[in-house]
Amino acid sequence: MAAWSSSSSGEQALAKQALGLVETRGLVGAIEAADAMCKTAQVRLIRYEVTAAALVTVAVRGDVAEVEAAVEHGASAAARVGELLAKHVIPAPDSQMEDSLAGPGVFRTPRMY
Repeated sequence: MAAWSSSSSGEQALAKQALGLVETRGLVGAIEAADAMCKTAQVRLIRYEVTAAALVTVAVRGDVAEVEAAVEHGASAAARVGELLAKHVIPAPDSQMEDSLAGPGVFRTPRMY
């Protein structure tokens, strides 16, 4: 599970944890990846991003070994039902990234034209 710490200003920030990313083309593969990642390892689903080009990136946080296992299982699950584009683990994201990663995430639905 994610660990939270408070800064001197009283803001909450996600303590140093690995970041795992799985990117798919289409929502079905991304949902399958997220489900597999959360079921196979002690990680926290922190966000997903959807672009107009139907690319969906799922992000999880946790201990490095847990995130590595989650990303492997998630990528494998996504590839079974859809198109896997990328998978990546950042063991210790730079502190400058924490503000954008610590929040609940941006849940956007692409516009239908």
